[in-house]
Amino acid sequence: MTELDVKDWLVVESLQSGIPLTDRPYAVLAEGIGMDEGEFIRRTADLEARGIIRRMGLRIRHHQAGVKGNIMVVWRVPEARIEEVGQLLAKQSSISHCYERPMHPELPYNVYSMVHAPDPEAARVEVIRLAELTGIDDYKMLTTVRELKKSTPVYQRPEE
Repeated sequence: MTELDVKDWLVVESLQSGIPLTDRPYAVLAEGIGMDEGEFIRRTADLEARGIIRRMGLRIRHHQAGVKGNIMVVWRVPEARIEEVGQLLAKQSSISHCYERPMHPELPYNVYSMVHAPDPEAARVEVIRLAELTGIDDYKMLTTVRELKKSTPVYQRPEE
């Protein structure tokens, strides 16, 4: 994979600041960085083809949208089933994040998922359904006490 040049970084930085709600959003973004729309679109497509941009999509602030049931679930999954269970969980529309992580003596779980539902009780019911679906009965539901920070990652070009 080739490195990003200065213009690639300008495109990345421009895209991550948000896409304007207009008929020609790429023209607006391109103009903001002194590039023509065609080059901006070509570079965006190239970054996606190279796997640097994995996806572009809408990000919803779930609390403001009324989704109040959010639970981090940690699962203890047998090593031989991690791929199977991880894929099964990842396919569920109620799950936004699903990761494999190393086990630690203090926290002996290796699959982490974020479950969302309209309210806390619905989220708990969904976790029970997921446990039955996967056959994994060793799990913990971790609820948020207080949100200290939540932000979208911002990537910046490395110092030269």
